Amino acid sequence: MLADGVAILGMGETGDGGHSVMLQGSLREVADSEREMGWDTYHVSIDEDESCYGGILLCTMTSESIQFNFSAEAAEALGVDGLRLDLALQTKELANIAAYLRLILTSGRENEHPELRLAEFGE
Repeated sequence: MLADGVAILGMGETGDGGHSVMLQGSLREVADSEREMGWDTYHVSIDEDESCYGGILLCTMTSESIQFNFSAEAAEALGVDGLRLDLALQTKELANIAAYLRLILTSGRENEHPELRLAEFGE
């Protein structure tokens, strides 16, 4: 979803005990005050409880799953070393998610951009 200069992607596993992740990236220039606070990159929230700015080292997406590997600092803030979400989506939905991942995770400060391994999904 795009709203007021911010791209937002939320995903969650079905069933009890599944994780959810929310990613947000600003598509506009950030204010100096935000930059000073370290808020000049994408935002990650897991299970609506823990969050941080940046910290994803690697994002891998196939038609079956998305996996996130975090820096030590992000893992501590988020309470997880990594996160894998299993997917059961149609090709068009997979293509949309990959596009949003690319948009959000390459927003903001360049030294926080993770390595992206996103499969190509035709529509």
